[in-house]
This record gives sequence, C-alpha cells and structure tokens, in this order.
Amino acid sequence: MAAVRSTPEAGPGALRQLLDEVIRTRATHAERRRNGVPWMTELDARRDSMRALEAYVSALEQQSWPVPRQIRDELRLHQTLCGHLEHRPGR
Repeated sequence: MAAVRSTPEAGPGALRQLLDEVIRTRATHAERRRNGVPWMTELDARRDSMRALEAYVSALEQQSWPVPRQIRDELRLHQTLCGHLEHRPGR
C-alpha cells in the first residue's frame, strides 16, 4: 500500500505530488479491473485511492482553493464503497 501524507506541505509542488498519487492509484485500480480482479476484492486499492483523494482534497482546502466536482464526487464514491465493503459479512 502507498503511504499518503494526510497533512501535506503548502504549495503547488506538494499539490502536484498529491494529484500524481491520485492518478497513480486510479491507474493501478484500472489495471486490476482490466486483469479481471473481482471488484468486491478491491478494498485495498479503493482505500489507497480514497486516501490519495482525501489528502489532495485536504491540501486544496488548506489553500482555500475549490475542490473540483469530479474529485469531490470520486472521493464520496470511494468513501461509500469502502464503508460498504468493510461491513459486509465475512470481513
């Protein structure tokens, strides 16, 4: 699992690194889907994506910058899916 900082340094360089992590976790998740990994077993990949999105959103908010709607929606989706997958029987 990737380690994502929850309190990033201020500045465009840090934001770029956080956005790069969002993009990397998306690509990893997409690759696993292409390889036929069942979506219900993707909890770790979804958590990584969720953490990357949370860190990016937090950094934007710390700068008082707007959070793009797509990013906000994607974060909510991952939070919802992770919550449902973590609480399903057998987990």
